[in-house]
Amino acid sequence: MKKRKFSRWILLLCCLFIPAFTAGAKAPLGTPTREVLLDMAWDCLEEYNFSCIRTNAVAVSKATQIMSEKEEQTETQQVETEQTQEAETKQQTEEQSSETSFDVTQYIFVGDSRTVGMHETVGDSGCVWIGQVSAGLSWFQDTAVGEIDESVTQGSVIIINMGVNDLGNAWGYIDLLKEKIPQWMEKGAEVYYMSVNPVENHPYISNEDIANFNNILYNNLPSETGWIETNSYLLESGYSTQDGVHFDAETYQKIFNYTMEVLSGFGRQ
Repeated sequence: MKKRKFSRWILLLCCLFIPAFTAGAKAPLGTPTREVLLDMAWDCLEEYNFSCIRTNAVAVSKATQIMSEKEEQTETQQVETEQTQEAETKQQTEEQSSETSFDVTQYIFVGDSRTVGMHETVGDSGCVWIGQVSAGLSWFQDTAVGEIDESVTQGSVIIINMGVNDLGNAWGYIDLLKEKIPQWMEKGAEVYYMSVNPVENHPYISNEDIANFNNILYNNLPSETGWIETNSYLLESGYSTQDGVHFDAETYQKIFNYTMEVLSGFGRQ
């Protein structure tokens, strides 16, 4: 077997390095023709090289399979990671939602004669009403605050609408509310300030003064205080008064409905 392989290599070398028969020359008797030598050379190459080719092909196939398996494993890991992250995000959202959830137990409306008029229009509507005709800062401080303290419980929503009778006392309201709002919140309440609403052709009160009062309170109340912008809502959608200050029943109902809609938008129902 070894001699046969050696002879084939000799023939291959002869084919490659000995010049081919020149044109017209006669080959010695019994000498293989050029075509035979080439065939033998190819047989030799096939025997020794095809095994290498097959080996390489197997290696390439194996490497491709390994790479494919790794890619599939990576994709699976990515999917599992994404699913885990989504689950964690959902859990965190639910926990945050649970932490910020607020179960309303009562609504407490506090204000002057306009609050009294709204109460007369809508009835109790399941709310607590603390109001006084011609009331201002002194009544709010001396009377209303104490009634709120007695009424407030976990889940209370306090809506304050004061100022039309004493627009010059904006900073007095702010100082008092900076003290009281944190106390009410510690008891589990939320506090909202309803903007002072517009007047209609009043000789002593202007809507410009109302806007200035609202801006001062909006920018200086404790940051935890919610704001219900009924003033702009009425100016844009329309309103009617009985005497320039006090609204008609339709407008009072409109203010109440809008307030509850805003509170519902805060998740308070």
